[in-house]
Amino acid sequence: MVLLARDGLINGYLVSGGFAIVQPNSQLSINAVEGFPIEDFSEEAVKSLLSESQKIASGSGSEQDIAEAKIEVEVSLRVIDSRHGLTQPRF
Repeated sequence: MVLLARDGLINGYLVSGGFAIVQPNSQLSINAVEGFPIEDFSEEAVKSLLSESQKIASGSGSEQDIAEAKIEVEVSLRVIDSRHGLTQPRF
């Protein structure tokens, strides 16, 4: 999750990975293969994914399924929080 502030506006992006570099003039450069604006995610779809992932993360699946579901829970919560202007992680 990347939050960018420019001209008083904060825009959130979900990125799959990448690098962040602070330049000598204090500008931040972010290099990511892909990024998606948070507002492009349907809140209903994210909440649905969250609900399903929480069920699996609570123990109904293989060890790999549970691990993947825990990641989905974390990402879903971050997307929901970002859509509501919350920038601090829940943990």
